[in-house]
Amino acid sequence: MVTIGIIGADIMGECVLHAVREQASDLVRVTGTWDPSPEAMARVGGLAPPAASVAALIARAQCVYVASPPAAVRLRDGSVAGRLVDGAWQPDPAAVPNERTRPRVLRRQLEGVARMARGEPHHLATVQEAFEAILRA
Repeated sequence: MVTIGIIGADIMGECVLHAVREQASDLVRVTGTWDPSPEAMARVGGLAPPAASVAALIARAQCVYVASPPAAVRLRDGSVAGRLVDGAWQPDPAAVPNERTRPRVLRRQLEGVARMARGEPHHLATVQEAFEAILRA
């Protein structure tokens, strides 16, 4: 079994939390969530134990999912992708609706977590790679 902690309890974090909870409990289990927003934590509070800090969350989990969107893309109303163009957010006309993409993306991410836990090659970034990417952005 893989234990996972989730940093970020907004739209993506909550979706990942629900997706993990839908998996067999002998495959993956959420050990905690953390978000700087008390409102976000209150919304997902009954779904997973809250972590007192990021360090505490990392210490309890084999895998940490960072649910933080990149600076150049955001979701409006939780369903419509937009892009930052010349300083203003514009709807992306080529965007696939989230209700169609989320299940596919979450399934692929969980497959990567399972492969990582089994020591098999996977497509997921390490925590160091993720932080380096954030620092470069």
